[in-house]
Amino acid sequence: MNILIGNTPMIKIDGIWIKCEFMNPTGSSKDRIAYEMITNNLKADIIEVSSGNTGVSMAFVCSIYSIRCIVFVPRGTSKGKIDAMRQYGATIDTGYANLDEATKAAAIFSHRTGIKYINQFNNKYNRIAQIKMAREIRDAGISPDCIVCGVGTGGTLAGLYAVFPKAVFMTPDAVDFNIEGISDGVPLPLKPKKCPLTIVDITQAELNDTKNYLAYYAGLWVGNSTVANFIIARHFKKDFKTIVIIGHDNGWRYL
Repeated sequence: MNILIGNTPMIKIDGIWIKCEFMNPTGSSKDRIAYEMITNNLKADIIEVSSGNTGVSMAFVCSIYSIRCIVFVPRGTSKGKIDAMRQYGATIDTGYANLDEATKAAAIFSHRTGIKYINQFNNKYNRIAQIKMAREIRDAGISPDCIVCGVGTGGTLAGLYAVFPKAVFMTPDAVDFNIEGISDGVPLPLKPKKCPLTIVDITQAELNDTKNYLAYYAGLWVGNSTVANFIIARHFKKDFKTIVIIGHDNGWRYL
């Protein structure tokens, strides 16, 4: 079955390469890991914990294979993401203070019911999916010496590091606001221990200005994770020959 996940294009804006993961079916890089994890767990209902992006992707893939999907989400997850999960047929369990609390609740529920907890934060297929994404960058003839991506589950970083171990890796951190889903505050066993990661602070004002710039001047309506990565790339592009960012998501996920 071909559901058009992966093989997303590369585009160049202001000298910065963008891997357009927002062009996956639900508008997120998480479609890749959902497909990889679900197709290696077919014919079994699943439980997942998510701040929203993976939850939407899991619900989407589960709907294709007629698998029951239950997603535990923390308070503060955007309405757009919750609505999308429900539209794809997922059952939502919400009200948790944070992802750590939701994760503990999901583990207890899985033990009690026997429904499989996929656990994107420690699932080898997460990493495998992102290695495939990194290889697409390499196969396009692009050899980045700097890559900017969100940490999230650690899977994206692990996949990129496996293919580009000599690159400099950077990730955004918010000074005066929360970048939903970009760093979820839970243990990250998938994050490669040897990968040096530079954390760069950005502000809400920078995010707003750059989001408008990408929308009105570049024609890209992208999500906060993608915008945050682009901000960092613009700050440091003169320091590197080839800089690549991961365009994690499109803009509707944050409505």
